[in-house]
Amino acid sequence: LSGLAVSFRVVNSLATIGGETNLSFTGAGEVRVVASQEGNSNWLAAVEVTNVFTVSKVAATVSLTNLNHVYDGGSKAAEVSTVPAGRTVVLGYEVDGEWSDKVLPARAGSYPVRATIQEAMYQGVATGTLVIAKADQTLAFPPIANQFITNTVVLQATASSGLAVEFTNRTANAVITGGTNLSFTDNGECIIVAMQDGGENYNPADPITNVFTVSKAAAD
Repeated sequence: LSGLAVSFRVVNSLATIGGETNLSFTGAGEVRVVASQEGNSNWLAAVEVTNVFTVSKVAATVSLTNLNHVYDGGSKAAEVSTVPAGRTVVLGYEVDGEWSDKVLPARAGSYPVRATIQEAMYQGVATGTLVIAKADQTLAFPPIANQFITNTVVLQATASSGLAVEFTNRTANAVITGGTNLSFTDNGECIIVAMQDGGENYNPADPITNVFTVSKAAAD
């Protein structure tokens, strides 16, 4: 009624007033703005009026990509993008039943992922699953030369995974002892197969078969 200029002030720290009337916000929550007029020689001070309202964070879109990997011994991470771009996001993974934004998955398996915007003005979250598939592996099993029945062969094969290789005998004229020591009980064709059944991080390897002939030794 007086026509005198009204002044404004913010009671808490979630907003600021610039240029006497321009209200902007620094975070989400309840904001209290007080309007006052102190009066002059002709008018008494007006009773202050307080407006209370809630400021909410702006909803942003969060997207997860790069969720599929193959085991190679290294840690794996998802990639994240936001709209608006450039928002600060914390990525968390559930590894061994515990959530962490510092421990990245490395072993083959499926890992829940959560991306959360952590800013004063924006909010948003995305969830997904990061999958590390088992890696393939190959075997190296050099050919075995023809043998005399009196010989003993130490079987040797390697897997690209570094896992132990097992051997099996497919014929009745040979015996494997101690896992790798091959000896013979009769002459004829001998078939030895090298196998690796895989493990936590590797698929089974394709087996390799060596076929050779066992002969009786010539008598002096």
